[in-house]
Amino acid sequence: MNKQIIATKFFNLGSFLEDEVLPELLKKFRQHHHHIVRLYIAKLVTLFDRGATWLNPNYAEAYYKLGLLFQKQQKWLEAATAFEEATKSGYLKLADAYCNLGKILFILGEFEESLRALQKAIKLEPEKS
Repeated sequence: MNKQIIATKFFNLGSFLEDEVLPELLKKFRQHHHHIVRLYIAKLVTLFDRGATWLNPNYAEAYYKLGLLFQKQQKWLEAATAFEEATKSGYLKLADAYCNLGKILFILGEFEESLRALQKAIKLEPEKS
């Protein structure tokens, strides 16, 4: 089995944990344990998505998802790096990746780079601006 197939399986497992397992776990645990369950699942999903990008450095969808995970965790530098990698790989949602990158760069105080990323997003999908 080649690395690309394994990377896809890693990514799919992370998505399965997030989309299928997490909601079921939240039903079974009391409300005050939800934060811990969410944190644990987020760490596992991050691990699987990082594994996917390690196995397939051009896996733009995994980079984009990592960017979203890091953004939720307010890990701004990691989020910016992940979104930037997604833009390099020709991600299907390229405008979204540039838009998120622009937001993160703004938070980091990188205003000129933020503006460039946001302008690229608008150029790719002007109807969303």
